Amino acid sequence: MLEGYEPGTIVSARPPQEGEPGDWEHVMTPEGPVYTRRLTQAERMQSELSTGLGMFKILTAPTDIGEQQALALEKQMLDQRHYTLLVAETGMVMTPDGQVLCILLKDRLSRELLDTVRPVIRKAARQTVAGGNRGAAAGTGMVPRRR
Repeated sequence: MLEGYEPGTIVSARPPQEGEPGDWEHVMTPEGPVYTRRLTQAERMQSELSTGLGMFKILTAPTDIGEQQALALEKQMLDQRHYTLLVAETGMVMTPDGQVLCILLKDRLSRELLDTVRPVIRKAARQTVAGGNRGAAAGTGMVPRRR
């Protein structure tokens, strides 16, 4: 990746051709003029799919700690002592028997998409959770919210 540009940005020294898709921007750099544009959501998805799983970090989760031990952690703030595996970059975590446990796709949603869905997500976050266990799952218990 080029320094100073976000992932998903095309940088070209040549001007865009007539009819070339995208909102190209002319940028002056210390090395001279360049043209940049962000990939569309569809282009990013196609790029992801074309690279296959080779770009993913595939990790295997340690053995399941079991329901009793998991329930014992309820209403606790967890820290580094409580885990041995941290997924902080694009990757997939598999169970020891080969099932997909979770997938993290970092920086894959466009800013435009995030801005569009933000109001919907915030509205959903204000609604009560079935069973009312959000605080317990977060390790804080059911405490009054401060705004």
